Amino acid sequence: MTSISSGVVASDEISADLMSAEEVDEVALNNYIEERLTSDKKKYHDPIKQVKSKTFSSQLKMKAKTQSGKEVILQSDRKLFSRLLIIGQQRSIDLKEVLRYSLGPVSYPLASANGSIAKTNKAALLHLIENSCKNCTEDGMPK
Repeated sequence: MTSISSGVVASDEISADLMSAEEVDEVALNNYIEERLTSDKKKYHDPIKQVKSKTFSSQLKMKAKTQSGKEVILQSDRKLFSRLLIIGQQRSIDLKEVLRYSLGPVSYPLASANGSIAKTNKAALLHLIENSCKNCTEDGMPK
């Protein structure tokens, strides 16, 4: 099983969870109807137990170990731009210069935030880079 958007191949555990998702959901629905609607085993407004199936996104999470030995899931900082804006106002930093460079751990046109290679048309990116180069020298064709 392969993800269409990222091209990542699912592990056996994730494939099994995805293939059995409809059956698991059907069982959960029948339990909900039986316990809450047809009988009074549980109250209608009691919390519902979440089904924790593994998906492609759970396979792509990057983990790092801290000094204490705990595993931490690495995520991009969503508040990075607001922090840059506040710091830029206080320290007179030119944000245009800062935003010229990639702010993430990887270059996003080439890879996703978790480090996996992006499934995109890299030839279009190459053409943009080639067109932005003003003083490029071209070698002649070999004879």
